[in-house]
Amino acid sequence: MNYLFGKKIWIHSLGCRTNQSEKESIASGLVERGAIIETKPQNSDAAVILTCSVTSVADKKSRQCVRMVRRSIPNGFIIACGCWAQQLKEEEAKALGIDIVIGNRQKNLILGLLESLFDSDKMKYGSENSIVYATDVWSERNISWDCLPVMKPVTRSRAFIKVQDGCNRFCSYCIVPFLRGRPISRPLNQVIDEIQNVVAYGCKEVVLTGTNLGDYSCEEGGLSSLIEEISKISVTLQLGSIEPFTINEDFLNVVNKLLKQNRFSPPLHIPLQSGDDIVLSRMKRGYTSGEYLSIIDSVRNTIGPVPISTDLIVGFPGETEEAFNNSIDTIKKVVFSKIHIFPYSARENTLAASFKDVVPKETILRRANIVKKMEKIE
Repeated sequence: MNYLFGKKIWIHSLGCRTNQSEKESIASGLVERGAIIETKPQNSDAAVILTCSVTSVADKKSRQCVRMVRRSIPNGFIIACGCWAQQLKEEEAKALGIDIVIGNRQKNLILGLLESLFDSDKMKYGSENSIVYATDVWSERNISWDCLPVMKPVTRSRAFIKVQDGCNRFCSYCIVPFLRGRPISRPLNQVIDEIQNVVAYGCKEVVLTGTNLGDYSCEEGGLSSLIEEISKISVTLQLGSIEPFTINEDFLNVVNKLLKQNRFSPPLHIPLQSGDDIVLSRMKRGYTSGEYLSIIDSVRNTIGPVPISTDLIVGFPGETEEAFNNSIDTIKKVVFSKIHIFPYSARENTLAASFKDVVPKETILRRANIVKKMEKIE
């Protein structure tokens, strides 16, 4: 018996495009089993929340979302997965009324576990009766691909296709490698098959996502080889975030090819994080501000004045006024189409959390406001 048939499920993702991709995959699988994707949590029998933990604010939003959903569906089921859920203690999960906790790289278990909840002959809901299914995330997250194919787009007109997961860069401020695991890439033929499948359903644009998309690798080559194969399919391509140290000539040439065919959807998102060399070094970013500007010059010399968006961390430990002004100068030189501003917050277990030269909160907020006013500079 299919216990998901006719059930109303609300799915919500916070944070990165990888979460959005995984949301689309889960929604696709639910629809294949006859479930109904709800647009509001209060109308649903269950909710699946893909959480984020990139900052302390993201942690707070994830926790608030769970509480909101539990209030909305006191007699429904809640599944929490993603980076915040990855590190969630069982006691807090029970207190929040979460029924199932799924670690990263095991989200393929969600459909089966959700069906098992509806199969329960007890059918007792709510936080006081909740159960927590704590998967063995620590042994699994580094070795296997979490198979979440998109059958057809459900929640968006574009298809988000995850091709890579995990990161081995360990920037000093970033908790993601600890939560997403080591790098792993999806075989090229699987990616192509999935894209051809969603195109057959009428999808005209795909977005490639990954924890560190530029580190994609397969037997046929890297990200450039994958994009070259995608270019043979009648579809428009957009990319998730591309780290500056992964951009090379082959990548720029294949993107330029798609641009000339009006089959590449800007912007290119190339994180800066800081425009000061000392701060960049302490962040362990692997490049200087000058090298970043040189990469931007290569981008624009090869593919023209394509819009470029970025991420910027303000108030990183040790960021002086001079260092902050160096970031402002870099922003002015690049002229970004969009700046995603992240006020620094310490993440437990990261190297930067041990740094003592903490920037006062009021200074961080003041600097964030300065950058915010620059977002529309053209």
